[in-house]
Amino acid sequence: MCTCLSFLLDNPSLNQKWMNFERFLFLAFSAFHSWCQYLPGAEIEVPFPLRDEDLYSLESEILSQKRTIVTSADDSSPKSLENRGIRGNLIRRDLSKTESGMGYSTNAQYRVAGTLDGSHANTCETKEGGNIQMITQIPHAPEALKQENEIDQSCKARQKQLRKAVLNEGNDSFSLHSHQGSKRANQDSMLVWQNFIPSEYATLCAVFDGHGPDGHHISRRLRDNLPGILASCWRSAWLSSSAVRRNNDFLDLIVDSSSSLGSDNEHLWLWEEAFHRAFKLMDRQLLKDEDVDCVYSGSTALTLVKLGDDIIIANVGDSRAVLAVRFADSLIPLQLSVDLTPNLPKEADRIQRCKGRVLALRKEPFVKRVWLPHVNSPGLAMARAFGDYILKEYGVISTPEVTHRHISKNDKFVVLATDGVWDVLSNEMVVNIVDNAPQRCNAAQAVVDAAVRAWKVKHPYAKMDDCSVVCLFLDSGDSQPVQASSSPSV
Repeated sequence: MCTCLSFLLDNPSLNQKWMNFERFLFLAFSAFHSWCQYLPGAEIEVPFPLRDEDLYSLESEILSQKRTIVTSADDSSPKSLENRGIRGNLIRRDLSKTESGMGYSTNAQYRVAGTLDGSHANTCETKEGGNIQMITQIPHAPEALKQENEIDQSCKARQKQLRKAVLNEGNDSFSLHSHQGSKRANQDSMLVWQNFIPSEYATLCAVFDGHGPDGHHISRRLRDNLPGILASCWRSAWLSSSAVRRNNDFLDLIVDSSSSLGSDNEHLWLWEEAFHRAFKLMDRQLLKDEDVDCVYSGSTALTLVKLGDDIIIANVGDSRAVLAVRFADSLIPLQLSVDLTPNLPKEADRIQRCKGRVLALRKEPFVKRVWLPHVNSPGLAMARAFGDYILKEYGVISTPEVTHRHISKNDKFVVLATDGVWDVLSNEMVVNIVDNAPQRCNAAQAVVDAAVRAWKVKHPYAKMDDCSVVCLFLDSGDSQPVQASSSPSV
């Protein structure tokens, strides 16, 4: 550096050229800065989460979780988004300048402008002065989105109820119970949420089975946060669907859909998309949680949504859902979910293609586990799970397997349970126990008590696993609102 400066000082002609170049850069920067004060801003507002490949910036990803996307764009952006099947509103505003820099004012006056499809949306012009920054959320003109905001407030209220849940509650519509095994903490969590957002006809049931040092924390995170994320993703999918565009009354459309879900493949696709998106966001949220170790810990998740005469199940891990079907004078168990373990060829094949190893221990020859390529760790007994980031690049995923069933008059109840129950009780035994329970509100406890007794008989020297059960009865009305319930490990 010193040599370069000495060379310039010793050569006056080169020194003059360098000073002229510096003056040119200064004038060019000043002109550009002045022009930027009048540069129009163009953004795309998309009222639903974009896929990763559609994101324009980090801010878009953060905002996508709020279901309102505001991204930098230009005149070609609307057409580009339409080509991807994404409907958005083109928003033009003027950039403003204050002492804090360039940006868009949060204190804005709104005016109506045309949108991509000829309808109207809110745009804004900035006021002078004030703190200038990128707007993170813009009010929407469509009445459907206004009603969605009202649903958001209801969802937040429900979330508060969820965290103040009554433990081990039940009635004629559902029953749930949990028993801690031999571990230091009950790593199972569960919930039943009647009148699940957005329809009063919907019920959400779920069981979560944690594993690893922080498994109990992860299962509780899923219980507390996944329902809200799922509701948000489902509403966002509805807002982007053609069905919503054809109907101006958002809430009426939701209620109407509860009786026609099975006949419209688009509705099933929306739920599948919502489950996939929600599980992906939930897994990312766990990774960002500094208070939980999700590298060597994780959890299963078995969720069921009953919407009118349809049930939709999303499963990650080895918890199981079994349906009791009336046939003649007896009940027949019908398994609605698949235990997603490395014992399944398709799961093992995916893991091995990602360089993970699938091997069983000598003392458990029938239980295959997932291992790192060159280290005998951690030995995970499931192929899909939340958390477990030590194995995520080796084939363990959090993508749910989503299934659907239209409820018939012979379908009586569904049992969701963690593997601590299914390890010692068969599907037939569980269905018979629930059917013979003296009261429906005690059916789940009857199953758990039977599982505890079976553990003591079949595995007297082994550590008992946590046992959790949720029973949802299909032939009872869902008119009685109750709070969600969870495991007694809270």
